[in-house]
Amino acid sequence: MKIRSFVKKVIKSFYLYDALITINSLSTKISNFNKSRIKKILDIFKLVSKFSFIMVFEKDELLRETMILRKILHKARIKNRSMEFFYYPDFFILPLFSSRKKENLHKYKIGNLTPNYQKVLDKGIIGIKKEIIRNLDIEVSDQKRKFLVSLLNICDSIEVYIKRAQKFFSSKNPEISKLLQKVPLYPAETFKEALQSILIINALFWTAGYSLINLGRLDQILYKYYVKDIQKGIINKSIALKLIKEFLRLLHIDYKFKSNVLSGDTGQVILLGGKGRDGKDVSNELTFIFMTAAKELKLPDPKIVLRIHKNTPENVWEEAFNLLMTGLGYPLFCNDDIIIPSLIKFGYDEQDAYNYQVSACWEPLIPGKSLDQNNVYNLNLLEPLELLLIKNKETKKDSSLFDNYSEKLEEHVKEVVSFLNKIEFEPALLFSLFTDNCIDKGKDISEGGAVYNNFGILIVGLANVVDSLLNLEYLLSKGIISNLGEAREIIKNNFEGYEFLYELVRNMPTHFGSDRDDYALQMSNKIISTINEVLKTTTNSLGGRYKFGLSSPSFISSGNLTLASFDGRKKGEPLGVHISPIKNGIEIVSLLNFSSSLDYSKAFNGGVTDIILDEQFIRLYPEKFLVLLKTFFEMGGMQLQVNVVNYKVLKEAFKNPNAFPNLIVRVWGFSAYFKDLPKEYQQLILERYKIYAGDTIDN
Repeated sequence: MKIRSFVKKVIKSFYLYDALITINSLSTKISNFNKSRIKKILDIFKLVSKFSFIMVFEKDELLRETMILRKILHKARIKNRSMEFFYYPDFFILPLFSSRKKENLHKYKIGNLTPNYQKVLDKGIIGIKKEIIRNLDIEVSDQKRKFLVSLLNICDSIEVYIKRAQKFFSSKNPEISKLLQKVPLYPAETFKEALQSILIINALFWTAGYSLINLGRLDQILYKYYVKDIQKGIINKSIALKLIKEFLRLLHIDYKFKSNVLSGDTGQVILLGGKGRDGKDVSNELTFIFMTAAKELKLPDPKIVLRIHKNTPENVWEEAFNLLMTGLGYPLFCNDDIIIPSLIKFGYDEQDAYNYQVSACWEPLIPGKSLDQNNVYNLNLLEPLELLLIKNKETKKDSSLFDNYSEKLEEHVKEVVSFLNKIEFEPALLFSLFTDNCIDKGKDISEGGAVYNNFGILIVGLANVVDSLLNLEYLLSKGIISNLGEAREIIKNNFEGYEFLYELVRNMPTHFGSDRDDYALQMSNKIISTINEVLKTTTNSLGGRYKFGLSSPSFISSGNLTLASFDGRKKGEPLGVHISPIKNGIEIVSLLNFSSSLDYSKAFNGGVTDIILDEQFIRLYPEKFLVLLKTFFEMGGMQLQVNVVNYKVLKEAFKNPNAFPNLIVRVWGFSAYFKDLPKEYQQLILERYKIYAGDTIDN
């Protein structure tokens, strides 16, 4: 035991601790997130030849980060993967033996952001470097000077990296070498240069070990280069499509190593469309070219999010429908008419709100201006109910069950905020380089250098807690359960000995998601208001605010840790997925009506209505389906994602996933190959299809 403790201390005293975490992560990814330890150990040996090590001896956090990035960029491997572009993230460089203070071992690494690609396209690395030097010429504090000098070192290291790549390609592909003589060191002038510049900056973030790197509003960012080249005759639509397809193909290649928790969970979101401040649609030819490229490639990643609004043109809807029908699980639809006013009301500048992007899945942020860590916590709404039943033997007699729950919820949210206010982040110089304000402030993004420094909380279990509370109220009112003490025993015993009651609640009509259940809707909005009341006057450690949303990826992981509940769940079973029914009996129209009545102005950090439809049904009624989508958003729906599946194929794929290598499904807020998913996710998709199909299929 003493030897084990000593070894642990030694590992934590050196940067070997971080290296081992990275090795473990890489082996997990190469084994396709297989939980078998033996398989992971065997797969580590497959990676040994790929590992490259750097050594950094520096105690100061900022200087250590500078030296690590500098050494990584001097050592990162360069390979030829394309005739058109250079793109090669090196995931296998491991820093070793960098001393770390004990209190810094558990700092969080920033990720899940959109770098300001526009900045590097407009200025180039050399232009950004000049901006830093201008700020250094002004009298600044020693701390600011140290930070700005660190950024200069990063710029110099990027320049070294690009020149190494120029030399590498000079004999192998002179055209790419010529491209690299221009970008990203200098501003992009052509469409191809702009694509190459974005690819290199994106690769740098992956190489530096950041996760969930977003791609931004590419139809808006790239459009001026596209128009200029079209007018000059340098490219035509066909060439632009070819270049974008190659751009997407390269971004897809390493999707397993880019994946965060599940295969395909990369954060590579391309946002298209939307409305401008004048209310007019901003879609352009690139909006269609990107959707066409995705439709032809049929890759799950990168994925597309489409911003829609009341003035979205019919041809955009039609192209989105055609893309959706490929079964890729995207685009995810975001309603500008709901999201933009919510962002402005929360405190984002109007111009920034109109330029919003989303995080790895669906949570809004401002590209190049946000530190916004939009998923710092998954708040399980069944936890306060468990606390009410398990830990509090007495409740306020004059208060309703819901009032007692609300009190527990308020206490729980305050505890969560107290915990989150202690969060600290590691320096993130590469993000600081491409984030507005950091250079002018002379402050790293990890210390509040960005324009917006908000934290986002995700809600899971809303459907479960609403149905549980309503079912409990009914059972108590009818005397089927005598008191909360009996309810406590039932969930503690996982319904064992209460099988009749389990069958009763399992077969009770579902409330959440039904537009005929006004009480369920009122309760849902009261829960939203309770959380909002706690968060609206609370600031985080960086001076930003807390926001929350109604969608969370943790419906399986949180469910694993949650006791039985009176919605008909047993201990460990999954929680409800986003905004969707948890049992049969609710039609899609009813769900969409219910969802469009939720108060997203208070809960805008993701509000995804998640539906699963059979492709044959949609093909029979395409016009009706499009009318359904448009009506949902006109009524106030915030976000929608649709799994378009063939049930027979899905059933067979569940039995033998490898027989369907190209079957793609929507998970959380990303798309993935069905065969790559853990069995519990495959099963959940199949079971949720049955919920939506109801009695129309053979179970």
